Amino acid sequence: MKAAIGIASLATTLSIAGCIIPIAADGYFAVVGTVPASTACELVLSRASEPANTLQSRRVSGAFRGGFVVAPYSVDYRLAVVCHGVERSVTTVRYGAEVKPGQTVELGIIAL
Repeated sequence: MKAAIGIASLATTLSIAGCIIPIAADGYFAVVGTVPASTACELVLSRASEPANTLQSRRVSGAFRGGFVVAPYSVDYRLAVVCHGVERSVTTVRYGAEVKPGQTVELGIIAL
């Protein structure tokens, strides 16, 4: 009886372990730039092919540094700085091609 319970327990453990599929790590890149300190803006990330579909966004003001967790494969992203409803800066980030994992995209000083 103990042997049967031991075998059942081992079979359950192996079947659960066999269902776990390794997942690829996510990608990441950082963004730095400067907007006037008194202005609250939004850093908006979307796929370049779907600019109206926001994937992620961050509120920024003054000198900022933010980051985005993205797909672990090559994708073109659209990065926009929006202040008071107006796009002040738009940049294409070619993640995996021109921008490698962990690299920083520098937007510079964004004028309003």
